[in-house]
Amino acid sequence: MDVLETYRDTVTGLIDIHLSSVSNRLNETRHALTTISTFFIPLTLISGVYGMNFGNNADRLLGHAGVADVFGCPSIVLLMRSACFFTRDRL
Repeated sequence: MDVLETYRDTVTGLIDIHLSSVSNRLNETRHALTTISTFFIPLTLISGVYGMNFGNNADRLLGHAGVADVFGCPSIVLLMRSACFFTRDRL
């Protein structure tokens, strides 16, 4: 009976090791995809705005200063919020 419990504990430990290994690989994949998406999502937004085929696009409606406002203000807010998040003390 003790041998059976020992085998059960061993198998449980092996399953935990396997699940931990799978979780680590998933985290590495998620990290790579996040890095790639942080580069391509803003490019997709810009190409989506300027790739539209109509007469009143953002450049004509807002002028160059308006386009800077549309893309610049959210970027500044994002940078300020990121700075606050990463500089605050963590427990």
